Amino acid sequence: MDLEHWGAFQNSFREVAAMVSEVADGKRGPAPETVTFLSGDVHYSYVSEVQRTSGSRIMQAVCSPSETRCPG
Repeated sequence: MDLEHWGAFQNSFREVAAMVSEVADGKRGPAPETVTFLSGDVHYSYVSEVQRTSGSRIMQAVCSPSETRCPG
């Protein structure tokens, strides 16, 4: 099991996902255009986006210090 992965922490993952959805849907004030999680990883870089039909875009950008630039 990878204890650094969100899958290992389902309760906290669901809590964060619910909070982010509330922000993105404007339930905690005016919704921003984009909600972005920025994090790092030693091995790779990527950008992913939650597929939504309404509300703010929700994205995660992971950037490796060994990469010359973040993807995207």
